[in-house]
Amino acid sequence: MILRFYRSNQTVVQLALPLIVSVLWSLRIAFPFPVEALPDHSVFSWVPDLPPYKVRIIEALVVLLEALLFNKLINDLELFERVSFVPGLVYVFCAFMLIPDADFRWVTFSNLFLLPFLRLILVVYRQPDVREESFWAGLSLGVAFCFSWTLAPLLLCGWIMMMVLKTVNWREWMMMIFGMLFPMALVQVIHYGMYGNWSALLSEQHHLQIRFFLFGDDRAAMICWLLLLLMTIAGFFSMLSRQSRSVIKIRRQRQVIMFLVVFLIGIALFSNGLFGGHPGVLLVIPVSFLVSYLVVHSNVTWISDFMLYGTLLFFLLSRVFPTASF
Repeated sequence: MILRFYRSNQTVVQLALPLIVSVLWSLRIAFPFPVEALPDHSVFSWVPDLPPYKVRIIEALVVLLEALLFNKLINDLELFERVSFVPGLVYVFCAFMLIPDADFRWVTFSNLFLLPFLRLILVVYRQPDVREESFWAGLSLGVAFCFSWTLAPLLLCGWIMMMVLKTVNWREWMMMIFGMLFPMALVQVIHYGMYGNWSALLSEQHHLQIRFFLFGDDRAAMICWLLLLLMTIAGFFSMLSRQSRSVIKIRRQRQVIMFLVVFLIGIALFSNGLFGGHPGVLLVIPVSFLVSYLVVHSNVTWISDFMLYGTLLFFLLSRVFPTASF
């Protein structure tokens, strides 16, 4: 019913998004899913000590803003070749399921700056001079890097993405590097002025610890992640099947997004395996993009809707009855 309401493409449906976020994150507060203490891969040595409900409120506000930016990005650039408000709703659902109930972590804010980074890269298609866009894209990536230093490989991803969209000269490369280094340098200078040493990224050694975090070991959680994985894979093949029908600009932009999807999935899984933590936050953008594409373009809407509702239902079951077996 909710998806059918959002498919009406009336602007008023956007007003329902804050209500949906409020309901879902109220459930996170009412039925917490405790996880082990997770490392924070940020350059900040200071982490606010907040009670869990305040952390959830901050998460809800950040996710709501990200969902609006995500939906606007897709509609403004016509990435789905139609106006739809479904991607924002799917983004909220995916964030609700993928973000863990951990203590406050700076990585929560990383996607808020990765979305502008992606938008700035996509708009450079066949532009003659993109030094300004390159700098601001690097600046957005640099801020995201401060929240999670595991995102450093995205600088290489940004270069590849720009080369797909246009011919790039060395000045544009350098502007992206300068943009990325600026926030990091600023944080280091402020940190040194306040504490007399460099930030945690430079002063602490991060030891490798080969491990992988399981989202849950009950059957409801396993079915949830299996359905989400199937929808993500189906969304990928759905996009591939429609590539030849799209105009060249949209085709190139989708290729660029797929580069980002691959990099983010790789960073999320490998950084989790090597340095600990939880890959959920960094998986929100790639999973949301592929699942929302599947839901928007599905020829048999009831199947994709049923899978999405089923995923959400099993996730809720795993939270409300975490030890239940059936």
